[in-house]
Amino acid sequence: MTNQRNNSLAAPGSSLVRTALRLRKPLAWLAAVCLIGAIVAAFLFPPVYRAEAVVLPVSPEGDEGLLAGLASQFGALGSIAGIDLTGDSLAQEAIATLRSRSFTEDFIVERGLLQRIYEDDWDEDEEAWTVDADDVPTLWEAGTDFDEDIRSVIENRRNGLVTVRIEWTDPEEAADWANDLIRRVNARMRQQAVQDAEKSLDYLRRELDKTSVIEIREAIFRLIENQTRKIMIANVREDYAFKFIDPAKPPDEDDFVWPQRFLIVVGGALLAVLLGLAMVLLVDAGATLSQPDERGGRDP
Repeated sequence: MTNQRNNSLAAPGSSLVRTALRLRKPLAWLAAVCLIGAIVAAFLFPPVYRAEAVVLPVSPEGDEGLLAGLASQFGALGSIAGIDLTGDSLAQEAIATLRSRSFTEDFIVERGLLQRIYEDDWDEDEEAWTVDADDVPTLWEAGTDFDEDIRSVIENRRNGLVTVRIEWTDPEEAADWANDLIRRVNARMRQQAVQDAEKSLDYLRRELDKTSVIEIREAIFRLIENQTRKIMIANVREDYAFKFIDPAKPPDEDDFVWPQRFLIVVGGALLAVLLGLAMVLLVDAGATLSQPDERGGRDP
């Protein structure tokens, strides 16, 4: 009785083993196809390289004590004139500019990257798109793909460092784009700072002509001095918003981040195991269902 029970319990496992042995050739072919397919795919994918530029947001005024003093004494007047006396907003404004769609689209247009990003759909010799007119990539699509798949902006809250990361198929271009993004943000922030300071100076000079109160005139003179200094620094300091700590450099040709060939091959092997197991279970289940019930013809 005990031997009969043990044989009954062992039967399902033995049946699967017998089925696997019977299907050893198809299983071997399946494993070979999965592994070869994974290896081919791993080497067919174009390598993607990563270049990173590490920068530090800086204050263009360079004198936190002066800013703090002006803010405590003339903050209301400065706010009316559109002057930021805290110096805290420049870093966040620079990071927001770097991430903004308008800045990204300007970068794509000025560098002529639309055809480069969608090079598979562009005929360089004919200088024309190879897709239908309805499928021609737009600047909006390019900006979205650039933001989601190519460029990343990473803030380190602990030390304030900002990393601009580019992942692209050409290591030289990846490093060039990362560094150029920083340079262009600095140029845009410098230009905007000069424009804002000049507008503030125009307002302050008009207010200066309207008042004869010595205290207010002194306050305006200090604000004018601050804005004049801001223009001077913006005109001479190239690293106006971001200071390069570690400029991006092209990675070596064998130092790519995608495809991860080992993981792809391992994934192919796991796929072969899962498909093989599914094949064995299905064949064994089909064989079991096709067998007649040994007890079906017996009387109770």
